[in-house]
Amino acid sequence: MRGTNLPSPLTSFVGRDRELRDVRRLLDGHRLVTLVGPAGCGKTRLALEAASGLVGEYPDGVWLVELAPLLDPKRLPSAVATVLGIGEEDDRPLEKVLTDTLQARRLLFVLDNCDHLAAACAAFVQGLLQVCASVTVLATSREALRVPGERVFSVPPLALPPEDASSTVMLAAEAVRLFEERARAVLPEFVLTRDHATVVAELCRRLDGIPLAIELAASRIKVLSPQQILGRLDDRFRLLTSGSSTAQPRHRTLHAAIDWSHHLLSEPEEVLFRRLGVFAGTFTLAAVEAICTGEGVEAAGAVDLLARLVDKSLVGAVQSGDVVRYRLLESIRHYAIDKLREAGELDELRGRHRDWYQRTADVPWDRDAHHARRKWLDEVEAERENLIGALSWSIQQNEPAEALCLAVGLTPFWRARGYLSEGRRWLAESLRIANGVHDDLRGEALNAAGLLANTQCDPRTGQPLLQEARQLFEGTGNRAGMAGVLLNLGAGTSGIGENGQARAYLEQSLALYRELNKPRLVAKVLNVLGMTAFRVGEYREAARRLEESRALWRQVGDHSGGAAALNNLALVTMLEGDYARAKPLFEESLAWGQSEGNLQMTATCHANLGCVELNLGNRRAAVEHLLESLSRFTDLGVRDAIAECLEGLAAVAVSGGEAEPGARLLGAAETLRQAAGIPVDSKDSTFQRDARSSARASLGDTAYARSLTAGRAMTLDEAVAYATSLPAVSARLPNGTRAAGTVGIDLRIFALGPAEVHRADHILARADWTYAKSRELLFYLVTLGPRTKEQIGLDLWPDASPTQLRGNFHTCLHHLRRALGGQEWILFTGEAYTFNGGLDYWCDVEAFSALLDEARNAGEAAQAPSALEDAVGLYRGEFLEDFSEGDWFRPRRELLAARYVDALLRLGRAAFEDEQFGLAVQWFERILARDGYHETAHRELIRALVRLGERTRAVRHYEAFVERLREELSAAPDPETIYLAERVRRGDPV
Repeated sequence: MRGTNLPSPLTSFVGRDRELRDVRRLLDGHRLVTLVGPAGCGKTRLALEAASGLVGEYPDGVWLVELAPLLDPKRLPSAVATVLGIGEEDDRPLEKVLTDTLQARRLLFVLDNCDHLAAACAAFVQGLLQVCASVTVLATSREALRVPGERVFSVPPLALPPEDASSTVMLAAEAVRLFEERARAVLPEFVLTRDHATVVAELCRRLDGIPLAIELAASRIKVLSPQQILGRLDDRFRLLTSGSSTAQPRHRTLHAAIDWSHHLLSEPEEVLFRRLGVFAGTFTLAAVEAICTGEGVEAAGAVDLLARLVDKSLVGAVQSGDVVRYRLLESIRHYAIDKLREAGELDELRGRHRDWYQRTADVPWDRDAHHARRKWLDEVEAERENLIGALSWSIQQNEPAEALCLAVGLTPFWRARGYLSEGRRWLAESLRIANGVHDDLRGEALNAAGLLANTQCDPRTGQPLLQEARQLFEGTGNRAGMAGVLLNLGAGTSGIGENGQARAYLEQSLALYRELNKPRLVAKVLNVLGMTAFRVGEYREAARRLEESRALWRQVGDHSGGAAALNNLALVTMLEGDYARAKPLFEESLAWGQSEGNLQMTATCHANLGCVELNLGNRRAAVEHLLESLSRFTDLGVRDAIAECLEGLAAVAVSGGEAEPGARLLGAAETLRQAAGIPVDSKDSTFQRDARSSARASLGDTAYARSLTAGRAMTLDEAVAYATSLPAVSARLPNGTRAAGTVGIDLRIFALGPAEVHRADHILARADWTYAKSRELLFYLVTLGPRTKEQIGLDLWPDASPTQLRGNFHTCLHHLRRALGGQEWILFTGEAYTFNGGLDYWCDVEAFSALLDEARNAGEAAQAPSALEDAVGLYRGEFLEDFSEGDWFRPRRELLAARYVDALLRLGRAAFEDEQFGLAVQWFERILARDGYHETAHRELIRALVRLGERTRAVRHYEAFVERLREELSAAPDPETIYLAERVRRGDPV
């Protein structure tokens, strides 16, 4: 009975390395493993590939039993016996003959396509495994067999590249590689170039990474280009046909593959399944119960029907926070919509869908409560595709009032989360059909469209829209609408330098909002008035308006609005030259922007912090902030902000000795500002003036002008790529590590501050890790080095039993390796698991420690302060500051914090020795900002203040410290501190 009947594959097996290892590992420890997944996901091919690698491990063979042609469940034992060459006997049932024969055999069965015989397969396998202790079964099915001891493995789609990945990353993705392999099989001269990469990657994404769909698409390469195939995917069931003539009929077309699963549904399951096609993206059970129930589907039974569709791999389920959300793969969704159309239910269900999601956009946005605003933004983010689908349906049905209400309701979301181009597009589409709607509603939509245009620095489009809205509100007497459009007109006019007209608009808006008793909106106008004064250099007036705005935001309890005013106040402070005071103000504003998920605010604060750090001499920290801001503003499409980031990086380049590239960036920034209609004004750019003068002085007038001209000719993409490739921006850190902004690092790990991991060009989000413990395991291994499974268990799962630990650990490790993009990142050597430090990665903790070691080795040499500055620039916050559960990271957190404070102390003392007393004060104040009881820092600060000529301030500082010790600790200063204070009071040298 030795051998196998596994077929020899006619095509190459692409990707699936992790899945192959996982399936073989499961078979090593379990006697029944079932591969489940939707039609076309590659269950059969994965099972055959996994089994073929195990032929030598089963003395009595590896045997494939194909069940798809078998219609009668009673013939299942006969099909198995036929494969093994076992004949029937007159005096014994065939099942008995099989089990008696196999009792002493060690073999592996591959039972392929159990779907339509699920009950019979379950009974047969359970009986077989109970009697035959050395038989193992690998089954494929759209749902589990539910046999005791079964291990279920969900076959995922092929790995897809991130949308913003480089062409190199796209070409290496599993799904793209499969398309290339199968395209070459039908057209040998086909070459997948970098030019094709984006198109093929998008094609694979639209097909959800389903191997069957990708193979069928690739088979069309003889007659269609990749772009043409992509363009025809909306009619995918006509396009994706003509598979291999030797394949089973259900695998010859995508439609037939899904049909196979659909025919096995009960009638209520069929009804619910087709109605789920109305959803775009993910959806909730509540939405299903509201939209999809009625005739054929009882509301009370919807949850059970949905669960059965999940079990049968037609619907996917994913945990999202505290809620489970569901989704259909795009091809399955297209199939469901076709069924919905055939049943005559499409229009009714689309209408129900639109009405349900209209409520999401209509939910009042409680602007006086930060947590409620963030909750609303998160909810809309989760439902974004459904909301866009509802909006699109309203436009298709020529329902302008419904479309405008949805679009206006979504505008705060589009603006806060940075979907500016999307919002403008849908508002324009809604306004296009807005005939016959009330002038107030049309005015609101025009106001929203003008606001988004101005936010994207497109005042030439935005201002006329706002003027049209103003005329409509004047006609209807809508004072609230008038106040809002005057605010937006004022902000837009100020942004293009027409400050006199801007003030007139804003003062009118302010008066209206005061009359309407809208304190929150009064605060908003005051904020814009403050920035208008700032732009013309009236810093005192700007500070007054901004302080008034901030106080009013606090009064109404709106922290986000207060953060915006705080950011602008910090900007004024920075332009007055007080960088040390501006920095914590920007950091506080940044924290609020991040907590609310406000991308615009976050990007702005990063840009401003880049300016502060550059002026404080922390070049590396400046680069990090500027690159972060540049990335975010590039995504948002805010051209004048991109220009300011380029100017900041130009200043970095010039200060690093790269005057010619710096001048090119200044020229590129000029072009962006002019294209946005923004005047090139040195007061409006925090970096421009110094960078220009330094570059001109270094290059001379002729070379400087030539470099500017070259930069002006750059496109936006060229300018961004050029900026991030400059040596001064992407410079290497000591000991072979590189700055976090460097392009090309495979993995970047940030542990100083909130934990964050970048893989290639993608920031790993919660969904990428699957489980939070996967992310924690990475930081654990990177921090502590090689650890045994037992050590890891004690630290990460202290209360787990040995059995639980084994399951928890291997599940966690599997998801960690998947998140990192490969098995090679985590190695098992010498009975311990370790992070593979030999690969291309960068970690801020390691870079921080290396720089501090370099400074220590340098002693008092000139390079020591530079290394220390680079080190403290990497310290974004406490080690893993967003980790709270567990204790393994706490000793490292305390050690790194102590080293950070020591570095600040050394920097302060070095500045003092160089008689840079103002800079010394800033370093010592940074220590006290995090540890107000650090008495050595207090003494050093007092000495620096005296040498700076501020003896009175030094005395006041000492007295405040004494008072704090007395009130909070019932303690007194050290004798050394008291003696120093006495000398300061007497006027003695210190």
